[in-house]
Amino acid sequence: MELNLFENNSENSLVEIIGNKIVVSSRQVAEHFNKRHDNVLQTIKNNLLNFKEITNWFYETSYTDDKGRVYPEYLMNKDGFSLLVMGFTGKEAMLWKIKYIEAFNAMAEKLKLIEQQEIGRIIERMKGKEIRKTLTDAIKENVPESPHKRFMYKNYTDLAYKKVFGMNAKQIREDRGLEKGDSLRDYLSVLELKKLKGAENAIKGFLDMGYSYDEVKNIMSEKYLA
Repeated sequence: MELNLFENNSENSLVEIIGNKIVVSSRQVAEHFNKRHDNVLQTIKNNLLNFKEITNWFYETSYTDDKGRVYPEYLMNKDGFSLLVMGFTGKEAMLWKIKYIEAFNAMAEKLKLIEQQEIGRIIERMKGKEIRKTLTDAIKENVPESPHKRFMYKNYTDLAYKKVFGMNAKQIREDRGLEKGDSLRDYLSVLELKKLKGAENAIKGFLDMGYSYDEVKNIMSEKYLA
């Protein structure tokens, strides 16, 4: 899966992420360092890949040109790139080496930040599931039995969503262009998940104190309730 982490920028677009690895293609290297691509391929295949210690630095793949013809190319990580261009000399080659190293480093920092954010989101998602379960249990225990009780789970959930987003679950889904089968909470940020967890926890507390749905609804609509 490719991730476009940067805006359209000549330096930051030098590298890309494929399969959670930061790579550059042999074609791109050939173009920027003014080399024939077939010569670059030969160097990688016949020289560098003779050393089994570095085979995981390169990945053989292919591309299709504008005439529909398929040709081989290699994707390489920062170590593979550094080894390949080590012998390229001249001022222009040095400038491109610097640009690529900066691009690799910048992308690595961006990827690290995204991974940290995703870990935080997963943690909040797990915490939210626990609160969600306690809210479900509170509804089961505190809401009187009736033919309409099954609708109360959705009603209380929508109270939490409205408190945080000003919209119910269906409206949020439509607003964000999500399909009916998509799990809405999988598309919320860490901050949104934290706020939703707080709202559901508050509703659970009010139910435990014996408040009715209308009473909880009125309380949750108060602006002073964070």
